[in-house]
Amino acid sequence: MTPRGSVIARVFSVIAILLAASCDSDDTTVEGALARAAAAVGARDHEALFRVIDQRSRFALASSYRARKAAAQEIRSHYPPEARANALAELGDAVDAESDSDLFRRRCGDACLDAFAAVLGAPSEVTLAERLATVKTVRGTEAQLYRGDDGRFGLVWETAALVRERARAAAELDLIQKNGQLYRSQRALEGAPP
Repeated sequence: MTPRGSVIARVFSVIAILLAASCDSDDTTVEGALARAAAAVGARDHEALFRVIDQRSRFALASSYRARKAAAQEIRSHYPPEARANALAELGDAVDAESDSDLFRRRCGDACLDAFAAVLGAPSEVTLAERLATVKTVRGTEAQLYRGDDGRFGLVWETAALVRERARAAAELDLIQKNGQLYRSQRALEGAPP
């Protein structure tokens, strides 16, 4: 951890303690969600932070992860050996991730954690517009949280990009499965084992 990261971690540990003391870290409240996020950022705990990002982002990233893993399996099982390496490389970083939270960790490195750290703080003003909460903090920063279908607030993070990626991953999985079927049919016509 860099010296700056160490200072940021200590600052967020203090903020998390203060927020936790003022509320019960119930993420169905803005204050509770901020407390959990601050604790996760302060501890540099990607898995905990993944659980407190916007439900839309979490679900989209998880769906992309599952689609990419299924696509990789299809490629490894049914594509001809000479086509596998390129096809797998086109799937991106999800292929090497061990879980959806690991994929989040790979994408949210030190700079991402520092960006979260730069905006988090105790709320001084909260404005709700349907499911979106805009929080002005005592530090003079602004954060946005989204209330998911489960009633929990989560930090808005790359939502639009992740939703687009989910749609693309699903479409590409469909194409890869169709290609896999074509490769199996071609091998059957040639008399090779599927």
